[in-house]
Order: sequence, then C-alpha cells, then structure tokens
Amino acid sequence: MNDEFKLGVFHQGLTTKNCLEKLRYFCEHDAFPRYDVAGYNYIHQSDRFQRDLLTAMNREMMARSPKKAWAPLLDKPLSVLADIPTDVDLIDSPETIYFEARKKMRSYYLMITNINWITDMAASKMLYLKRPKLAAISDSYVRTMLNISEPDTRKHPYRSQFYTARVLSVCDTVRKIGQENITLLNSLQEKMSPVVISKARIVDILIWVEMAISQNHPTWGTATKLNGWDCIIKG
Repeated sequence: MNDEFKLGVFHQGLTTKNCLEKLRYFCEHDAFPRYDVAGYNYIHQSDRFQRDLLTAMNREMMARSPKKAWAPLLDKPLSVLADIPTDVDLIDSPETIYFEARKKMRSYYLMITNINWITDMAASKMLYLKRPKLAAISDSYVRTMLNISEPDTRKHPYRSQFYTARVLSVCDTVRKIGQENITLLNSLQEKMSPVVISKARIVDILIWVEMAISQNHPTWGTATKLNGWDCIIKG
C-alpha cells in the first residue's frame, strides 16, 4: 500500500506518511474509543442528540461547550438534524447529492450556531457523531492545515453566518482532498476493519495528527519518537 496522504494542493507537495500506523494509534489511544464509538452507539437515533454525546465531546475532544447552551437541544427530536440525510458520504457521493446534503447542513449550522456559546467547532463535533460519513469537523488544527481562511465579516456579519460559512468551507475542502487521496482512503478503511471509520474522519484524523505532532502534543510527540514517524511540519 502506498501509505502517503498527499497535502500537495495545500502545502506544495508535502505528504503525510505512516498513515496506517498513525490511524491505528489514534483509534487505540486517542479520542476514538470514547468519542467516535459513543456516536456509533446512538447512530440509529438520527434525529436527536443524546446527553452522553455532549459529555463525550467535551471530555474526549476537549470542546468545553457549555451544557447550558446545549440543554434545550438534548434528548428530543430536532427537525434540522432529522433533515440531514444519513446515507450521504462527504467523499464518495456524487456532486449533486453532496450539495443537496450541504444545504441541509447549512440550515443545521445556521440554527445551532445562532445559540450563544456554540461555535462551528462544537456544532460540527456533535454533528459528526450523528453523520460520521458526511460531517467534517471544524477544528482549529484542521483549519490551519487546510489553509481555511476566516470568512469575510462584511459578507457574513452575524455569528451564525460566519460560523456556518467557515464549517462549510472545511466540508468542501475535506471533500476535495479526500477525493484526491481516494485510493489510500479505501485501503485504510479496508485495513482498519472491523473498526468502522468514515473517509471524512480518516482525513480529519490524519490532518489533526500532523498538527498535533508539529505542536509537540504530549501523546503524539512521544509516540512519534517511539515509532520513528516522520514529521512533515515543524512547529
């Protein structure tokens, strides 16, 4: 397997190496067992957010999103969530199918980020737990690695417009970079079996890990030295 994830369109020919090892390490030692798996435990209740998911996001993904802000949204049907299709894949689905789903995500983000203290980061981390094949996480590490520019506040003057534009830009970019690495993503999914992990999440993990290594994250800095992994971005 060609175990290199290409970031060329964003970083002038750079590639992330040791992808399978890093992905396995993340799924064994980082957030995956207590965050991603928590989402899959509730995956069939696709129209509501369970309180357990907010706890998992805040604890494992260090979101620090206030419980008080989310309280009115928990454990009850949400139409903006129910409207988002469950069978659309951010990477694999055809353009027309993706953009229809994107419209539904836009409505979701406009509504959720209009609530004080909820940003696109938390809103996308919660949506990922319900739509793991479709949602891209708008994490600061990922936005930095993908060179996601901040939206123009003149065009998006309200907080919900700003955060929605930003997270949808992340979605579009992850879709593009995922399609450019489709052969690797298919291979990684096959080799990770029986672990279920979406292509969108693999892209997110591989990008996040590179930033974590470059920032000398305690867990990933140590793992990189022990395993002799390459670090493509110097902190």
